Amino acid sequence: MPGIYDDVELTLSGEVFVDNIQVVPDIKKSHARIVTWVKNRADHEKNVPLYFVATEYQSDNIVGAVSLPSVALKPNETKLVDVIVPISNMQLWSTDDPHLYQIHVSSGQDTFTTRFGMRNFQFDSVTKKPTLNGQPHYLRGTNVPFYRFLEDPERGNKGWDEDWICLLYTSDAADDL
Repeated sequence: MPGIYDDVELTLSGEVFVDNIQVVPDIKKSHARIVTWVKNRADHEKNVPLYFVATEYQSDNIVGAVSLPSVALKPNETKLVDVIVPISNMQLWSTDDPHLYQIHVSSGQDTFTTRFGMRNFQFDSVTKKPTLNGQPHYLRGTNVPFYRFLEDPERGNKGWDEDWICLLYTSDAADDL
């Protein structure tokens, strides 16, 4: 099967680096909670500043920022840092308007950037229907595990046979294919 299915990472930074970020959007309060793992690889304590800058993905306009002047890290410690970054003039993410933001987290020696959308997806507890930003939103897609056809030698070349694919999606007997 062609393609890359695993990640390969190379960390090129100083002794202190941002190991990972998790963004938790809060559309009701127009802010994003940024959970950051900062690692100190040094054998001595380090105090580093952390800068959190939120930008619009397309324009790179700054929409929010927070700085922590000093975060103390013990030798070989990974510390969880949790901050709230306000998002000015917040625009919701939706399937019709997939507006994205970026968060840049910098330790002065390293910068970690990731994209995110300001959105809320959940299932309504009463109706059991999916909602996006508080509105009913039905999921699109398929439950056909296509890759199982590529890995199964008994399926042969069916995964690439256009007639067979059409039959798969139109037939009531798709389970027998």
